[in-house]
Amino acid sequence: MEGRGRGGGGYRARNNSPGDSHRGGSAFKRPRPSHSHSSTPHSFAHHGNPSMKPMAKRRKLNDSNNLPAAASVDSTAPASTMDISKPSKSTPSAVSSNWQRLRTEIAPAAAPVDANAAPAKPTPWWVKKDAAKKKLREQQAAEEAQAATENVTKPHSIFDAQKKVDDVLDVKNALSEVTDVVALDCEMVGVGVDGAESVLAQVCIVNEHGAVIYNQRVQTVERVIDYRTQYSGIRPRDLKAHTGALPFAQVQKEVAEIIDNKILVGHALSNDLKALMLTHPRHLLRDTARYRPLQRAPKKPHALRYLTKTILGVTIQEGEHDPAEDARAALLLYKHLKKDWERWMKEKMGKLRGQRKKAVAPAKS
Repeated sequence: MEGRGRGGGGYRARNNSPGDSHRGGSAFKRPRPSHSHSSTPHSFAHHGNPSMKPMAKRRKLNDSNNLPAAASVDSTAPASTMDISKPSKSTPSAVSSNWQRLRTEIAPAAAPVDANAAPAKPTPWWVKKDAAKKKLREQQAAEEAQAATENVTKPHSIFDAQKKVDDVLDVKNALSEVTDVVALDCEMVGVGVDGAESVLAQVCIVNEHGAVIYNQRVQTVERVIDYRTQYSGIRPRDLKAHTGALPFAQVQKEVAEIIDNKILVGHALSNDLKALMLTHPRHLLRDTARYRPLQRAPKKPHALRYLTKTILGVTIQEGEHDPAEDARAALLLYKHLKKDWERWMKEKMGKLRGQRKKAVAPAKS
């Protein structure tokens, strides 16, 4: 009887012997190896290699388990009697207490680490550049303010704290003529809701000698809510036609003719020109509220009274405001700082012209 295996080869049929039943034998078995001295069957995994003897391996393992007592290792025996084939890793020696104390004192305290905190992102280069520019600008402004304070806060010897502006300028002997430098000051009254809106009530112009060349009150078209007498010195009768007040359009025209092409000096001139509804070239404006060395901070001017008292030692605005007095005080400040002011103005206008040229220049193709 013949059968076929997986490889397609034929096997000779053998009767299952009683000796094969305990090995789970089958009707179809591979032939035993040709050597007769080995009685150990081989599995298919060994592919008939006579050198592999599973039974011999199992016997060898059984023999190794039955070692004599002298060869076994006693874990409870002292370390000197233990037979260790591989050297164990030596445990680190205990750190001395002195070194522990010194290390604690020397090592800086580690900052607590927040496990939930997001990792810090690197600062972009443009942010660092802007911060550096801002810091440089602030440093330059502080240096300019300090230098200006050193130069400005020393009153001129001719000024005395007890003198008035009129005495300093010698107004009585001044010529009443229009000069290349004029000083302007205006007084306003309140109209509209709660008198919050300001309109022109009086205009005063003095020449560079301090003499008044124009002083006129203005008729108001709107109903005045607040005359601000404690500051402006204006009363209701002062704005009537029969007391000499002129219409706004006439006053505006006359003032424009006087200040035309003149250096205009004053304090907060933007407010005065707004009330007059006039404009003036920037390079001809000398505003004590806009001159950087006279400011407490950028775009934060000092009061005119503080400047004249601190720099010139002259007291103004005791009681009701007089526009002529305020105009002369601004003129005094300009004359005292004229040299540095004109140099600063020249540099400023040069920068503005350069910016305009860059803005107007055509783009390169």
